[in-house]
Amino acid sequence: MGKPTLIERLLLFLAMCIPLFLWAADTFYLNAPNSINGSYTTNSFVKVVTTGVGIATAIFDDSIKTAIATFSNPSGISFYWQFDQTKGTKGLTGTFSTGNTDSKTINLVRNRTTNNATPPYSPLSNDKVNIFGKNAFVFSNSANSPEVSTVWNSDDVSPQGIVTDNSGNIYFSDSANHRIIKISTDTIVTNFAGTDTSGNDNGPGSSARFNTPKGLAIDRLTGNIYVADSGNNKIRIITPNAQVSDFAGSGGAGSDDGIVTLAKFNTPVALAFDLSGNLYVADSGNLKIRQISPGSTVTTLPAVLGGAPNSLAIKTSGEIFVTTDHKVVKIDVDQTTVTDFAGNVSGSSDGIGTSARFKNPTGSLIDGLENIYVIDYDDNKIRKVKISDTSVSTVAGNGVSTRTDNSDPLSASFANPRDLALDGFGNLYVTEAHAIRKFVLGNN
Repeated sequence: MGKPTLIERLLLFLAMCIPLFLWAADTFYLNAPNSINGSYTTNSFVKVVTTGVGIATAIFDDSIKTAIATFSNPSGISFYWQFDQTKGTKGLTGTFSTGNTDSKTINLVRNRTTNNATPPYSPLSNDKVNIFGKNAFVFSNSANSPEVSTVWNSDDVSPQGIVTDNSGNIYFSDSANHRIIKISTDTIVTNFAGTDTSGNDNGPGSSARFNTPKGLAIDRLTGNIYVADSGNNKIRIITPNAQVSDFAGSGGAGSDDGIVTLAKFNTPVALAFDLSGNLYVADSGNLKIRQISPGSTVTTLPAVLGGAPNSLAIKTSGEIFVTTDHKVVKIDVDQTTVTDFAGNVSGSSDGIGTSARFKNPTGSLIDGLENIYVIDYDDNKIRKVKISDTSVSTVAGNGVSTRTDNSDPLSASFANPRDLALDGFGNLYVTEAHAIRKFVLGNN
């Protein structure tokens, strides 16, 4: 193999040193200083693999062509875009270069009617952008009509936490059986890590042991899955090849801060990354939110929640939204100020802010348009909270505790839904009693 070219050396340097900026809804978001590797097939994604000041390098479709996009608006900021031969491209106006001799200016915005990417196009006001970042995931509207269906079900499983990886595989914690299960994109179900015997062992795949694993989070650059190992009072990590190890927590119940190996948790139930690479933990038994820094130090947020946290979702600007009791509360960027954001007493009504009602909200996440999707556990519904105006609406579920698929999401039913995850294609996956459900969002 010959020596790397000057451009190859430059790209390697940029991949290691320059932060990645993400774009959605006319806003730029700072992500962790890492790059993304790999490619997708034709009619799918363009993935940023290196970024720099005004430069983004991507791999296009299944021909594995490398392209460099240098953007002039805004100056000095590069970002992530998506390409789809059936829908055009989306993003911002900039100068696109193939890396060879030709270059042209294109308008990188969504177009749903043409099969080419020739400008000009006008962005749609409700459009969304797919982003695979280390700690952020912005999803797009689905081209399909909204519907709720069942991906897989078994009376032998008890799904809790759920994530999807960049390829669309689903992982969920089978809490009662102390294991993590994988559902591949072709619906092949395998035992990914752990077994039906509880324990605390590290190691590969089924030789590892968990104790009532619950919430999951995924690092989208490495593919590592983080597990709130609730019964062991630890945060565990699973690599893409199913190697399990301890990440944080000494194993004893407590609230000690400090280096990850000595810190203590008390029944951690949910996890979420922020854009700086900090991992936040809903430490249920301590009624606190804990932070694990990239430098492997655990600290406790001073915020007083007034109840046990069930889940947490983090806005790009740093605010943390926590489901607790019958409401969603907001922790400000100072990590101290807590306000009731949506709901405050038990009920099932939509509305604005604290006039809305929830019945034991559990899982939650934030999309790229800053909507919070919330599992309303005891009401068997999926609710949406718009951060911009605090409005709460029901987007799926009729409130009946049973499993019924339907092309009308509001006529479908869920049986004690627990957590949810987005796959980047406009699909929301939901864990419920003995099943994994799929909610095609459409324009919701």
